[in-house]
Amino acid sequence: MLFIDSILGRKSPLPRAILLTDAERDVDYAKILHRWRRQPLLIIVRHWHATGQEALFKQLKPHASTPHHFSFTNPALAAKHRLKHLHVPEKTLKQRGTLNLPPLKKRFILTTAVHSLPALKRAERAGVHAVLLSPVFPTQSHPHGKTLGAHQYRLIARQTRLPVYPLGGVTPKNIARLYHTRLRKRIAGLVFYL
Repeated sequence: MLFIDSILGRKSPLPRAILLTDAERDVDYAKILHRWRRQPLLIIVRHWHATGQEALFKQLKPHASTPHHFSFTNPALAAKHRLKHLHVPEKTLKQRGTLNLPPLKKRFILTTAVHSLPALKRAERAGVHAVLLSPVFPTQSHPHGKTLGAHQYRLIARQTRLPVYPLGGVTPKNIARLYHTRLRKRIAGLVFYL
């Protein structure tokens, strides 16, 4: 497995790798969880509707092992299943500014996806614990879409003390482009879809 040096300590509640589910793709998540069974992995179940999130969670839970953690985008669902993690969509931060995160921060480890430096700063002010910065490289779903690229990713990641996970088109072949001596402790890990 590919891991990057990280700002995450050994006892950090954040893993070095995150798996985002995708309702639009036919993925064998059980196979992925089996492959990662000994590695800490955060699975962000981000299907757009609560019923879809809960159904996929129930399907995946039997395949998860001890180092695996789940996260929802719905606080009520996360609380119902006693999850430690909650993923807050960037649009929610945009709409509500700093949100009402203090109660959520006490209950959950919060992550959010950001697409720019202003969004990263909003996430910091809101009190999230880590960010997924995207899109770094072209993706299968948006091969010609606008991306940050390795240079812009590094510039943005340097502007925060938060753990920053690269998201979007990151592969074992191109991940080395994100690794830079001065940035090595800013890259929290790897986010992937499979």
